[in-house]
Amino acid sequence: MLDTDYVGELGIATGWGRISEKGEPTDTLKEALVPIFPNAVCQALRYQPYEITDNMFCAGYINGGTDSCHSVSVASLQGDSGGGLLWEGSDGKMDVIGVVSWGQGCGRPGYPGVYTRVTRYLDWIHQHTRDSCYCGRRRGKLSGHLLGG
Repeated sequence: MLDTDYVGELGIATGWGRISEKGEPTDTLKEALVPIFPNAVCQALRYQPYEITDNMFCAGYINGGTDSCHSVSVASLQGDSGGGLLWEGSDGKMDVIGVVSWGQGCGRPGYPGVYTRVTRYLDWIHQHTRDSCYCGRRRGKLSGHLLGG
């Protein structure tokens, strides 16, 4: 079952990428507030339905503007891929709920950012990081957060 608790919430996309497709790279970590919406909405936009799987979710503005920047081609890497999409709980603590994955350019209308759904990989992460130190777990949107505390 998909975690849909974040639909309608604002996420905080973070990255070191460009702030526009033709802009200069930045040496400052940037963040952008982006709304999270159901996969069905993303699939109904300009992406093909098969491109958005249950391991992903979309966040951004349908009319464009603010978004993480994604590479349009290998020759023009935008730099945000791999950055986190965070959600701030009512207690002020941040959870990593997504990883900037792909999209079309920077803030293009009809092309929101596509993020890896971290909750789909928590078992794998815990299995491969058994010797790691974790922050405490809290009860919130999900039971068994990767981060939080």
